[in-house]
Amino acid sequence: LVSRAQLDDRDAYGELTLRYRALVCSAVLGRLGNHHDVQDVAQAAFVRGFICIRQLTAQQSFRPWITRVAIREAQNRLRAAATTKRVQMDVHDPANALSAETTEAEDWERNTDMQAALDDILQILPEALRTPLLMRYIGGGQHREIAEALATTENGVQKTISRAIKVLRKHLRDTGKGDEYLELL
Repeated sequence: LVSRAQLDDRDAYGELTLRYRALVCSAVLGRLGNHHDVQDVAQAAFVRGFICIRQLTAQQSFRPWITRVAIREAQNRLRAAATTKRVQMDVHDPANALSAETTEAEDWERNTDMQAALDDILQILPEALRTPLLMRYIGGGQHREIAEALATTENGVQKTISRAIKVLRKHLRDTGKGDEYLELL
């Protein structure tokens, strides 16, 4: 697919976009901490990726490359909006992973639980802990791929995710929300 996309095959690039959308959105969400801009920044990253895909070498993997492109786009958005105060976010599952078998009430309840849990994550975790955690559990990234995208080691990613989960568990216990959300962790 990458080779075809490098030859301006829009269908091949569209397939790559579909395949890696959840990981890109989770990386952007982790970097921004603001769900309102996630879709816009992810779209901008995929557009930039299409424009620059010829720069991707045979030794590079598309997944960490497009994630790095997305992180740079998110950083650009943060710089552009540095003086703008963020409003309360409207969190939803960027991977759209709700089961087709659930009822509307179950969907609403699950979405509400996820919103509350993600609100807590985004409010209490610093970006350095938040991004790898979201890339792993929302974006479905593997430790190796996250490490490549964030220019760190696999071991570093594992430790960071572990530390983030510990911080979240402590916060949930301290705030009395442990019973409600610990099963999500």
